[in-house]
Amino acid sequence: MDITSIFQKLSKYKHLGIEHTNNGATLIGKLPKLASEAWLHQSFKGLNEGELKELEVDLTTNIPEDFRSFLRATNGLNLFSTTISIFGRRKSNSRDAYNFEPFDIKTPNLFERPKDAKKNCLFIGSYNWDGSLIFIEFGETDTVYRCERYSSTNKLNSWINLASMLDSEIDRLSSLFDDQGYVVNDDLPTTPP
Repeated sequence: MDITSIFQKLSKYKHLGIEHTNNGATLIGKLPKLASEAWLHQSFKGLNEGELKELEVDLTTNIPEDFRSFLRATNGLNLFSTTISIFGRRKSNSRDAYNFEPFDIKTPNLFERPKDAKKNCLFIGSYNWDGSLIFIEFGETDTVYRCERYSSTNKLNSWINLASMLDSEIDRLSSLFDDQGYVVNDDLPTTPP
């Protein structure tokens, strides 16, 4: 999966600042009105093959190739002040405010997994507006779905793959945020229609 175009879209906000942390996170778009260490976008250092294999052991499942490729490029994303997050492998639970880590992919797959989820569903992200989940139903295709927080059978949206989902969602969310990185209308849902 080539995520170059995704990073190009996120760089629209680099005029607000960009930083690289010691643990390899890239932070784009400083938002001082929200908090001293608030950033519009966060991406995390990609995983190597050994880390991917460890993650598969932890998850007790294979990671679909499309998502493996994504995790090699970036170990998760937090976009538009965590309006949408794509999970990754959390390497540290440090309380250091400058130790940016992705939301842990193990949580929705092992500890908070919807009871009706099929075995071939890998929960890879969420929306903060309503807690809805994003998952890949792997097998013959790598279709990506959004579902309710506690039920994967009610599929609210679908995309042909992760790249398509990220591409269209970044475009859609860009229209809900101003050039300074702040949401235009707090009352409007930030989930897809």
